[in-house]
Amino acid sequence: MKFHIESLLQQAGPLSLAVAPDGMEVVAAGELVSVNTGEAVELSASDLGGMTIMNAAAHLHSRYAGDAVLAIRKKADFALLRPAFSELPVYYQLHHDAVDAWAGLELPRRLVEAPPLFDLDYLATTVLAGAFVSPRTGFQGICELLSGSVLLCLDGGTPQQIDLLAGEVLKLSCSTETDYERELEQFRSLIVRSVAHKTRPCSHRFSIEASGGLDSSVLTVAAAALHPGAPLSLINSYSEEDPHGDERIFFEALASHVGASGTLVDTHAWARMESLSPELMAPMARPCKMASAAATVGQMFEHARASGSVTVMTGDGGDQLFLRTRRTYIAREMMREAPTAREALLTSMVLAMQERCSVWSIAREVVTRRIEQQYRDRFFGSTAIQANPLSDLQPSANMELIPHMSRLRKLRISRLFQFVGMRMAELNRIQFRECPVTERKPFVFWPLIRAALRAKRAHHFAGGRDRALQREAFKDDLPAIIYHRTSKGAARDPRERFDHEALASRLLHSAACRYHLISKNRLIAAMKQPVDEKTAGALLSATTVADWMRMYEAD
Repeated sequence: MKFHIESLLQQAGPLSLAVAPDGMEVVAAGELVSVNTGEAVELSASDLGGMTIMNAAAHLHSRYAGDAVLAIRKKADFALLRPAFSELPVYYQLHHDAVDAWAGLELPRRLVEAPPLFDLDYLATTVLAGAFVSPRTGFQGICELLSGSVLLCLDGGTPQQIDLLAGEVLKLSCSTETDYERELEQFRSLIVRSVAHKTRPCSHRFSIEASGGLDSSVLTVAAAALHPGAPLSLINSYSEEDPHGDERIFFEALASHVGASGTLVDTHAWARMESLSPELMAPMARPCKMASAAATVGQMFEHARASGSVTVMTGDGGDQLFLRTRRTYIAREMMREAPTAREALLTSMVLAMQERCSVWSIAREVVTRRIEQQYRDRFFGSTAIQANPLSDLQPSANMELIPHMSRLRKLRISRLFQFVGMRMAELNRIQFRECPVTERKPFVFWPLIRAALRAKRAHHFAGGRDRALQREAFKDDLPAIIYHRTSKGAARDPRERFDHEALASRLLHSAACRYHLISKNRLIAAMKQPVDEKTAGALLSATTVADWMRMYEAD
């Protein structure tokens, strides 16, 4: 089996080579950082001598993170390792005697001109789930090397992709004894190092999608401190028609605070659209989860390019990383962390005040775990992947939202929320035609995610404030109006963004119907009724798949 990785390595970034004492070779493309500290480090293979190639890959995975990829060769064995939560997309095509690999979201021209057969099983699952993490793509024979995974080929045999990340998460110990002030320092340094890592390849040529919320504001002040004197470009999407989505007062305060230029994008300009604007999107290996936001995001990327940026940073993943959820779900965990009965009682009283319920309600949840179990069912129960009301297909009992989901049943609910949420954040990736701008998410950074998973639960809500670990870590850097902010802007309701009759009309004549991913009868029946939230979501999922398939169909 031959591995063609030359294109991958050229696209991935600067190369470094290390050789183990027994001759094993390791090539890293892109910048590596320490899993523990997030600091940039040099590649070393000095302690890999005598290891099998699989053990070497696991060892490198436990040591290095960052937006990079590593190639390992030992005699006739070969492995390709993508570090945990690396934002460098890696895809490969399997042939009978070779593997062709490349970096980036955009499909190589040769595959656009002669696309492989559709993987209808994968596309059917996408219609049902909307989003799930899998190596499979919309094409047969084309796979993504998921972050935290290794593509292993022993003695020239058939390559096998192996997930290493779930096991790493299960092994993490919880740092319940760590001092709060010390954790604040740790989170501040990790966020700053992540922003440095994400912006280093593009120097000063980046923009920030800044809503005026806490997540994007923290990234903005960190970036401003790292690049003093450099022009900082901020972009905000708003809608005057939606009072919950108009955050311009916070955005303007942030831009003024850091001395940045601000650009506004009116999302109301794309209300009642008759399509998802598929003509804007570059050919990719699978349907894009962000397709319904393509018009707005595309405009933001164009503004970024006009300002000279090649990268847009976003705060995607912040809600999941810093536990923006109801505290009742994790009441049991917080009580268990309390070192004394007195602390447990105080914790229950604080939780009751924050949730506006009685102490007895908190105590009942701690004993019965009723609400926690309802929430856990979202990941493992019958509601994890539901049937699409526009399709005759039914979800399989073996479907999983992320690799090795069944193994993660042991995780406590808050850490499950964090980990699954951050894996889903990896799917929020989009590439536009003739637009070289890429997206980077500083919260999608394994050293930071790892620290958030290990942190004491109460520290995430210290002082009765949500997102306490990042809020307090950057207290002296943020504008007061943002530091004290507790609300969050709402996205426009998908029922208002699109003309559903127009979407349904396009679907009726699409490949999604011809391949029976969508039922014509169900679609026609659904459109005779008022469109509710569930039907609107199903329509968007089906249209996303249909638009992607149309891109590769012969005229």
